[in-house]
Amino acid sequence: MFFPVPCSGSERAAIAAALTIAFRAARDLEVRVHEMDYSLGRGSSPAAVALRTMWRAVPRVVVHTEAERASFQDAFGVPLARVALADHGADFVPHTTADRDAARESLDIGPTS
Repeated sequence: MFFPVPCSGSERAAIAAALTIAFRAARDLEVRVHEMDYSLGRGSSPAAVALRTMWRAVPRVVVHTEAERASFQDAFGVPLARVALADHGADFVPHTTADRDAARESLDIGPTS
């Protein structure tokens, strides 16, 4: 996510508070979530409260499955209307026009069997 590993609760709270300010200042913001420890948003610790506040400052959050969407909403209290679904890789931009065989050849990898 946005936190170094390892990261204490007070460090996580401070980072979340700083990101909340940045997220609120952004004019057009979307955050794509690929992996999340939803337990971090639960509870009454300062870090959990700061994380919920941070995520509620994001106008649009994108996850990859309906289960992630429900878990995200449950953990951080973000309205489901602001948590969208997108296929993983839906917005990846190809950096080559090579097909699989040409790409393998350019990397000196033998043909697939």
